[in-house]
Amino acid sequence: KLSDRSIKSRAWTHPMAPTVCDFSQGSAVEWFAGGVASSFFSVVYILAPVWILFCSLAIVVAPRNSITHAAWVPLLISICVPPIAAPWLLRLWLFQCLPKYFQYKEILEIDDASLRERMKQRPFIFTALPHGVISFGGICSAVVRASSPVLLEMPTAAASVILKFPFMKNVLGVFGLVDASKGPLMKRLRANKHVS
Repeated sequence: KLSDRSIKSRAWTHPMAPTVCDFSQGSAVEWFAGGVASSFFSVVYILAPVWILFCSLAIVVAPRNSITHAAWVPLLISICVPPIAAPWLLRLWLFQCLPKYFQYKEILEIDDASLRERMKQRPFIFTALPHGVISFGGICSAVVRASSPVLLEMPTAAASVILKFPFMKNVLGVFGLVDASKGPLMKRLRANKHVS
């Protein structure tokens, strides 16, 4: 059994006062724009499987139909194009409104410059809550950090299927994706690289 004293001695403390990033205030336009931006990520979870199912059925039922060919073009492009990190996209006004839609609040115990110094010493795994099927807490944190060089150093760990699933890999790839399976993740951490 650990005593309070031993727990306190192990706790990480930093001399800086916590920084609070509060996005609970925003105009109705910003709130609406944030909802549109969040839909960009959530709709892909619904449309991608439906699109693939449609294409699979269409190629069997009507292989020579122009609608079938038109549906397969974006699917084939998505299959061929790997996920590409695009932090510049998160800097756009539409995505900058996303934290206001969720009334996001972030409490930082350390600033990005100090965090970067610590990241040079050892690998880190960053987490963000809430985390459901889509981590909107993580998305908001990435949007807040869109201009920070720290964002590029901590790509998002995603299930292996996301790295291969058409459309999802491209949309979620804006955060930079790495495989969250044990082997690739451990290899990354042993190489002193970070992940969120």
